[in-house]
Amino acid sequence: MAHADQLETRVAELSGLLTQVLALQEAERRAVTHRLQEDIGQSLTAFALKLRVLERNCDPELCVELVRELRQLTASTLHDLDQLQRQLYPLALDSQGMVAAVEVYIQEYSRLAQIQVELDAEVPHYRLSRERELALFRMVQDALEHLHQQACASEVRIRLRFIKNFTYLVIEDNGAGEVSGWRTTLIASRAEALGGRCAISALPDGGSRFEIALPMSEKESQ
Repeated sequence: MAHADQLETRVAELSGLLTQVLALQEAERRAVTHRLQEDIGQSLTAFALKLRVLERNCDPELCVELVRELRQLTASTLHDLDQLQRQLYPLALDSQGMVAAVEVYIQEYSRLAQIQVELDAEVPHYRLSRERELALFRMVQDALEHLHQQACASEVRIRLRFIKNFTYLVIEDNGAGEVSGWRTTLIASRAEALGGRCAISALPDGGSRFEIALPMSEKESQ
């Protein structure tokens, strides 16, 4: 009996440590994202504007062509920087909430990965805690990135519901890749760190299903 109590205490301690590690990781990502946006992003934007002014006031044909190429390179770099910011930390999460952040991410993911993603998300009456919103967003992100790396799915369905005291997230795909992997392990760990559960299974007709249930606080479940 004592051994079982010690084991339960140890599991709780490990879960608490995992929560702290994930929180620190997200804080670092957020800090890096804001640094990229404020420093590098603003500098590149200013550079692009100056190039446009120079291009309009430059007569020699060679100079105009060179400036145009530099402006195109700057625009491409700004686009890449924007994508990096979105991957590091979803800025829409702070201002618009988790559902909006997922919608923005899915649009870009579908375009780049050539995978059709259908989102059926219920919008909660209250904002969830930052911890839960981040966890849910990262679970969606990790599941989609897992499918992209497996190169096995062409369609994904995501359902998000808030029923009684739980948040339910279900992700299904039509692929034929491996269900397990380090990202799927991370998804399960994120759920467990918040007192929830994650079940990952293969579908009878092919594909996989992620079923995640997270308990909500009293305020979130009102």
